[in-house]
Amino acid sequence: MKQLYLTLLLVMAGLLAGLQTVKAQKVVLHMAGNQKVEYDILQLDSITFVDNIDVCSQMEHDAECSLFYEALSATGLCEFINKSCIDKPWDYSRYLSCEKEYHLPSFSQYCHIPKTRGKGFTIMACTNDALLSRYGINDLQGFYDFALSVYGGFAGDALKKLLSYCIIDRKSTLERLTTFCSFVRPSVPMEWYPTLLPQSLLKITNVGLQMFLNLSGNHLDEIRVFEPNAPHVSENGSYYLTDGLPLYSEECKSAFASERMRMDFYTLIPELENVRMRFTNSFVIPYDYLQSIAVSENTYLVYEDSRETSPFYEGDCLWLCGRYEATIKLPTVPKSGTYEVRLGYTAMPNNGICQIYFGSNPQALAPVGIPMDFRQNAEALPWLPQEDASYTDEQKSESRKNMRNYGFMNGPDGIVYISNPDTRQGTNFCDNPNTLRRIILRQELDEHTQYYLRFKSVIDGDSPICLDYIEFVHKDVYDNSEIPEDIY
Repeated sequence: MKQLYLTLLLVMAGLLAGLQTVKAQKVVLHMAGNQKVEYDILQLDSITFVDNIDVCSQMEHDAECSLFYEALSATGLCEFINKSCIDKPWDYSRYLSCEKEYHLPSFSQYCHIPKTRGKGFTIMACTNDALLSRYGINDLQGFYDFALSVYGGFAGDALKKLLSYCIIDRKSTLERLTTFCSFVRPSVPMEWYPTLLPQSLLKITNVGLQMFLNLSGNHLDEIRVFEPNAPHVSENGSYYLTDGLPLYSEECKSAFASERMRMDFYTLIPELENVRMRFTNSFVIPYDYLQSIAVSENTYLVYEDSRETSPFYEGDCLWLCGRYEATIKLPTVPKSGTYEVRLGYTAMPNNGICQIYFGSNPQALAPVGIPMDFRQNAEALPWLPQEDASYTDEQKSESRKNMRNYGFMNGPDGIVYISNPDTRQGTNFCDNPNTLRRIILRQELDEHTQYYLRFKSVIDGDSPICLDYIEFVHKDVYDNSEIPEDIY
């Protein structure tokens, strides 16, 4: 009973202090000396408190990253973040009739309308200790000097570039930046995110629940990410502490181009994570809700929430439905050169057919090949399961080569579709004839050019397609005779 009384007092104090509520099972108080005290909520297990101040103001009071905050403020990035997070009002009531059960090729489920539309950022703030020990930076002038050594030009511009690369273009929490859903060993969960530095990507890798920034194969410059002891999640974003500064240098770009970059479509659309759609519900998304994807009025999007028994990469997907036409802004490649762009998909009998367009001018994109049939599985292809011991390595290698000649690839190894949750039995994507990759183009891409993909239905009526994941693979990876691309 005393615990319940204490909980009620905390709730009343929180409301009087103007704190917001979110779903959780504990009240967490941050005490002096960076101590955290947790109180179990007995009857009110859906309430916790988060400071209703902006993320930069939270950083200002964290002594561990005070120099990073000082630099953010000096470059005007704090002001930019606060102004950018003022979003247009969203009147969801116009679309309440769309909240209903939807029947799609992979599921039948009640879908919700998003009730809010938020903006925000996730900041990776290097600690004072790491700035001094790794880079010799102990004051703002040292920060300017180091930024000049990396990016050149004017000191103010260089420091702004350095810090902008530490800011992801959406608000999220550390545990949501990657997901283990569908991953099995030896695959490692990772994501690629655009940052406030134009034409850049930040790589986040989850190794045994430890997050790293721009982790490379040799681990020489690994940068760890960890949660602060102070409040760090606010209405317009969050910040996390790091033991190093990620640098979008030529060395970093070359490292990125030397590996296969696989991106879930969820991460290409910041608005989805801004309202935390993943692991929450499935949603139907009106045509005018998103800004990072342009869709026609005849298009409606359905976000199928991530689940372990889903036949999709990372367990979720974005369905294009209706007489759809949708144009998606793609991340820029890290280094100019010849790339393969591949679409990962799961073939289903009721999938649709669409024409794909690609180019740098969203008003004049060129068609890519013939329309893509999302119903096509490996039945008519020279496909072999890659983990089946009844086939020799030579037979599997020959199969992969022949599949590429047809413009297809097996699904990635290390990703699994759990078809039976009770027994935890499932099928690896590389052994499933329905989980394929389609090579949609192979051409020169420029690191300074913005590219777009358009998907346009070619069938009358509703014939949905699922946007699951996309891969960008440099020629040095897919056409490397010394170190062939792996099957993961």
